This record gives sequence, structure tokens and C-alpha cells, in this order.
Amino acid sequence: MEDRFLEMKLSEKTETSVVDCIRCGRPSIEEFKIRKPKAKRLSFSSDRSSRKSNTENVSNLQSIVLTSFKPSEKETLISVIEKLGGFRLSNAVEHLTTHVVCGDSRRTLNVLYGTVRGCWLLSSQWITKSSEAGKWLEEEPYELFEHFPTAQICRLQKVLSPSSLVCNIFSDVGPIFVCSRTTIPSKDLQELLSNAGAKIVTCHRLASVVIGQEFKHLDSSVVCVSEQWALNSISANELLPFDEFKLQLDAV
Repeated sequence: MEDRFLEMKLSEKTETSVVDCIRCGRPSIEEFKIRKPKAKRLSFSSDRSSRKSNTENVSNLQSIVLTSFKPSEKETLISVIEKLGGFRLSNAVEHLTTHVVCGDSRRTLNVLYGTVRGCWLLSSQWITKSSEAGKWLEEEPYELFEHFPTAQICRLQKVLSPSSLVCNIFSDVGPIFVCSRTTIPSKDLQELLSNAGAKIVTCHRLASVVIGQEFKHLDSSVVCVSEQWALNSISANELLPFDEFKLQLDAV
């Protein structure tokens, strides 16, 4: 009887704590928090210097990616990032990347990856102005919304649903096969599409859509398009019609 009483009390306590969490909500400052029990978001405070000196913790820091910069410009920005601390620099967008800083409005692979993963896409002024202030500033005034509007949509979606895909425009297309002869390396294009909800297959006979021109003959039910269809669809945040991007093949 006593055991049953303890179980009931524990159940009541658990339900209360869940309700309390729901009522509290989640402030926007936590949008890039790693969702683990008791995990803390990196703070923009003096303790960053101690993190930076700890090799074991460096790999767990959120990362910044710089894209479309001249070498001299990049060196200057890197020195600021290292001085302010709290972030590590990454050459390519990966799972802990939260910020992609752009030198211009070119649609690079890192810009596309940053978009589908819900990262901040910012101008270099975010870093330079932060340097002048001696601390990391809020990102909103430096967001490149006019150049990359889809990025902001995906970023906000990540705030609402941090555990789900923020871009799933290819989820209803059917299996996609990516040819080896594409401008973007095939492996990178496959990963990019997967992050946008695509189902990637390794055999073209299983595909509904083939990206790239590698085969002379395909079944008439298969659509063959250039990679621009995929890239433009991501930029537009919607599935674009095939017609403009179709590649002419001999149907069988």
C-alpha cells in the first residue's frame, strides 16, 4: 500500500513539472541551444576565454562559417572571432554551425546548407560591429533577409520545431537519384537534398527524379532535370515545376 502511495506522488510531481515547462515557454535567445537535458546555451561572457583554452570543449562550441571573402578579409574576421571567443571557425556548415557570415550575395554551397539547417545568414558587419563593441551583438540588424529570404523562414521554423527538418520541400517528390556528373559534388548535393526532405536512392532505376545527365535512356515515367531545379527550389522555399529544368533524353 505504501509503495502504491509513493508511485502516485511521483506521478503527480512529474505531471506538474511538465505543465510548468509548457507554461514557461522557450525564449527566442535559446533558438540555437543544443536540446539535451540541463544543457546551457553558450553565453557571451568572460567565461568564453576559459572555454577557448580547453581543447576538449572547443569541439563542442557552436561554429561560424565564413563564405565569399577574400583571404585578407577572412584573416581579419578570423582574428575578431578568436578575440571575442565563444565560437569556433568551421570551413563548412555542420551540425553545430549556427552562423554563416557572407562577404556578398552569392549563393554558395555554405549559404544553401545554412539555409536548410536554419542558421543565421549575416553580413560581415555583425563581426566588425561586435569587434567595436567588444562583445557579440544581437544578430537581427545584420541578417541578409533581402538576399536570402528563405534563410530567415527556415531559421524561425527551427525555433518552433528544433527537432524536425526546417525545410522539407522535397518530401513529396519521390525517390531522387543524383548523377555523379554535377557541378556541385554529388555527395554534397545528396546531403543538401536530404536536409531538405528528399529521399535519396543509389540506383537510378528506383528513382522518380534523376538530377544530372548521365544516362542516354531512362524510363518515360522518370523525370530528368538539371541540378538548378533543386538549388532554385531551395532558394524559393517551394518545389518549382520541372518544365524549365528538364534535360532531353531518349525515353524507353
